[in-house]
Amino acid sequence: MGHFELNWVLGVGMSVRGLWAMGRLLLMAGLVGGFHGLAWADDFESLFETSAEGESSAQGASAPANENAAGKASQAAQESAPEVIELEGDERSALPAQRSGRALDEIVVTAQRREQSLIDVPISVSAFSSEKLQDAGIENLSDLSEYAPNFKLVEGGLVPLIYMRGVGSGSNQGFEMSVALFNDGIHLGRPFQTLLAFLDVERVEVLKGPQSILFGKNAIAGAVNITSASPTEELEAQVSGSWFEPYADGELVAHVAGPIGDSFGGRLAVRQRSGDGYVYNLSQERYDAGQDEQAARGTVGWYPSDIAQLELKLEYSERKHAGRTYQVVDRGILNESEDTTVGLDDIRDTNERERTRITSQGLTLSGEFQFGEYTLETVTGLGGYDFVDLFDADSSRIDTVYLLGEEDFSQFSQELRWI
Repeated sequence: MGHFELNWVLGVGMSVRGLWAMGRLLLMAGLVGGFHGLAWADDFESLFETSAEGESSAQGASAPANENAAGKASQAAQESAPEVIELEGDERSALPAQRSGRALDEIVVTAQRREQSLIDVPISVSAFSSEKLQDAGIENLSDLSEYAPNFKLVEGGLVPLIYMRGVGSGSNQGFEMSVALFNDGIHLGRPFQTLLAFLDVERVEVLKGPQSILFGKNAIAGAVNITSASPTEELEAQVSGSWFEPYADGELVAHVAGPIGDSFGGRLAVRQRSGDGYVYNLSQERYDAGQDEQAARGTVGWYPSDIAQLELKLEYSERKHAGRTYQVVDRGILNESEDTTVGLDDIRDTNERERTRITSQGLTLSGEFQFGEYTLETVTGLGGYDFVDLFDADSSRIDTVYLLGEEDFSQFSQELRWI
């Protein structure tokens, strides 16, 4: 009946000839199904009779050999049968996931300003846990862009360039980024703030597409949400280091976290990274594009009960660059009579001793309070950075054009959310 009803619905718009042809097919299908049904019934009846005969013969047999065989068969059946565990009350929820198949780890994100499972968020999100960041060697947002599709961040000549699905704000230093950057709920809108230390990160979420409703009008291309790690209930510590030759690129990262008394917790994380450049500067007698970076973050949490918690985070970072990697590939008019090297051979010659330095400070106070089914969240942020950049714009030993850029930026934000 089910097949007939389905075909009838599909055949409403057909011609009379089409209905007649479909009717013949249905009739043939019914006959074939009937024959198979009769054959299946015969097989089932014969199986039942065979089982009954075997049972009666087994009951009538009294030889010791048959009893021994029956005992072995019963023992084998008990060994091969799955183990049955009887649980009472709430213990049924404690069954391991292996009994119902392999379960996937749940990924919790805050893409909609609240903690949710990734599968419940109707947004295109690429989420990265701390384990994934460590395993992949992701040390900054530029490295992250190599793993997140449709997201790209490169350190441009003047300012870092950040794009999402091809949409960005370009290289204007005074523009707010079209891809909004958030660190523990605090909006970081300036391009240079993407250079801050990638320190002790718990997870990173890359949200693609306009996010203006929940993250503000500037997030027209997308948003990057960074969440740093919080204090833990048990004492933990970790130290990791790396060294890469031939550029003497070394890094040391460490953190310690744990409880402080009954209702307080703390966490301290530090990072030191340095490396030599790879483009030799003839006039300055050094390798350009070397870097030196230090960062630290201290966190104190107060957790008086399950319905209230407060966290205070204080961080500082400093990043220095010595020179750039620009090379002259065409002597031009000014350099025509100069004995300069032409070509991408990792050699440059500048009269200016180029340097870049950015220092940043940040203070974040976040709180969460439960009122029945509702939650009040507060996020207070105070921070800023100092930036100095000396750039030899002609990238040659001729004293013609150089750029000195300085910026002193500070910001304050306060946000209240009723969920």
